[in-house]
Amino acid sequence: MLDISVRFNEAGVQLLEHKYAYASFGSWITRVMFKGERYRLIYDGRDGCVNLDKNEGMWPKEDWHELPVSAKARSTESMVEAVAYILGRLQEIG
Repeated sequence: MLDISVRFNEAGVQLLEHKYAYASFGSWITRVMFKGERYRLIYDGRDGCVNLDKNEGMWPKEDWHELPVSAKARSTESMVEAVAYILGRLQEIG
């Protein structure tokens, strides 16, 4: 997670929350803020995929919508690369 948090910082993304679930194949959910908008990255450890959702609800209501941005990640190194790819797309989307 340290490598990923460095990528967040470099991209100007504020980390709001991170939850890790060892028992769920190492899956995690990270909520972030970018340019005043709330997003979450979800890593599905079983499928090895990182997805991006955007919150369309007003604070603090959550109304998540999946964005057409995802990346495969089967190792720690590829996970960092997957998050970097998604952050690059976030710059385009945001």
